Amino acid sequence: MPYSKGVLAYALYLEMRKDGKTHQQIWLPPMADETNKELVSPRMVGRLVSEANPRRKWKYRPIETPLVGYNASNNTIDQIKDLDDAYDAITPLLEVVEHHVSNATRTEWAWTGSPLIVEVTKADLEAARVLGTPNALIRRINDARKDAGYPTALWDEGSADSVDIEF
Repeated sequence: MPYSKGVLAYALYLEMRKDGKTHQQIWLPPMADETNKELVSPRMVGRLVSEANPRRKWKYRPIETPLVGYNASNNTIDQIKDLDDAYDAITPLLEVVEHHVSNATRTEWAWTGSPLIVEVTKADLEAARVLGTPNALIRRINDARKDAGYPTALWDEGSADSVDIEF
């Protein structure tokens, strides 16, 4: 997937439902921009909403994975040069996501729609850097949810269809 102008990376959005609750997750890869090469480590931004708590805040959870090309002395990451470097860099994060998906499936969460891939911009990177809510990213996710036919109500337990996700 080639990057559009202004896009630094792509995030993975997953949504699952169980017992009248919806768990929304945004998986962010490690990122840095051209002007400030300081690394923002990979993380999951998530929230658990329900009819009782429809506007719960998004929370960041760090993802402890080894980072290919990471330079701890100045908190930067080397430029990815080719597809092999990209695969090596993202594989540890994908393994964490796969483990999480397996656990959620095993505990009978129902997947809502298919996973979504959403562009991450410099503004999203800066929000992630200070652990702020990435509002523009969430707006793009909401647009993608609508386009993908996701249910409008987040906590309507009866509207979630179970979807098999393979990695």
